[in-house]
Amino acid sequence: MNTPTNGPQNIENLNLEEENGYSLELVDRIKRDFLEFVGTDIATLSRDETRFMVSQFYDLQENRMQSDNRIKALANKNAPKSALQFIRDQIYMSEKNVEKILVAFSKSQEIGKWAQSIPGIGPILSAALIAHIDITKAPTVGHIWSFAGLNPTSSWLGRVKSEELVQKFIPKGQKVTEEQIALIANDAGRRADSIQQQIRSLNPDSDSRNITKTDLIKVLSRRPWNSELKVVCWKLGQSFVTVHGKDTKSKGPDIYGVVYSDRKAYEIQKNEAGDYRDIALGKSKIVGRSTEAYKSYSVGKLPAGHLDARARRYAVKLFLAHYHHVAYELEYGTPPPKPYILDGDRGHTHYIAPPKWPIEG
Repeated sequence: MNTPTNGPQNIENLNLEEENGYSLELVDRIKRDFLEFVGTDIATLSRDETRFMVSQFYDLQENRMQSDNRIKALANKNAPKSALQFIRDQIYMSEKNVEKILVAFSKSQEIGKWAQSIPGIGPILSAALIAHIDITKAPTVGHIWSFAGLNPTSSWLGRVKSEELVQKFIPKGQKVTEEQIALIANDAGRRADSIQQQIRSLNPDSDSRNITKTDLIKVLSRRPWNSELKVVCWKLGQSFVTVHGKDTKSKGPDIYGVVYSDRKAYEIQKNEAGDYRDIALGKSKIVGRSTEAYKSYSVGKLPAGHLDARARRYAVKLFLAHYHHVAYELEYGTPPPKPYILDGDRGHTHYIAPPKWPIEG
């Protein structure tokens, strides 16, 4: 198949397998090509541009995988597939070129270099984290956990429930006070300061003295997390499970897969001891009675899938705590002022230092 030789879509095809460690020579060549064809330094990509590139990569990957499945189906029927193969190859070339750009971008950022030193984290996940997490808006890792949808007390209220909540705490005819916002935030599992900040971004003329019920309801109705970052965190969990117990050539032994495995054993023990009985019985009221999950919930036990999800979430939250620590120190030149409380049910502050930090070499 003949392909054109000019333009940014044809950056030289290079081997980007993780085990090769993305050599400096490879990254430098991508940077030069990007500068030549696009006209800007790849390190200066904005957050919006990077988010778009990450989203584009996953869209292309999904389309390519769908094409692979269709080609396989046609092959099983001995049907012609040359046209579909041509389209698939074009999608694949675009997918790899976006990947190359994200490789170089992530490697151009110090936080990206650290993230990619972790087994299971490649340039796409690293770039996605850089794109979605602004450390200047996250004084604690709790802000990141909430933004990523990892705060179990936070729920998406929607319009109707938001109106009911505002009516519950703010009688008709009364102005909105900071105390009332705090009560609403506690009831909704949200942060009062975050609610006020979102109202100010919605209406720059608003401050704590003139917030309207309309603006308050509008903010409460929004999804309280970033859906794209939540997907990225799910992919992180999947990746940690995949690398569990492995010792990669370029990055060394697994780190967070072991955390996931140990936490899963802990979750199973607590489940068998009946510690999750109340949670399980609560879940039994909202799941279908014909489901496998109901069989476990109805007897006061969490099903295996629920326990697995809890263990993955724990590993991801620990990684994000380490990501926050490294990003904070890079931004401000000092570690975060307070250690995170990772495991509240153990009743104490549980701190583990970030691995591979500071970066060697």
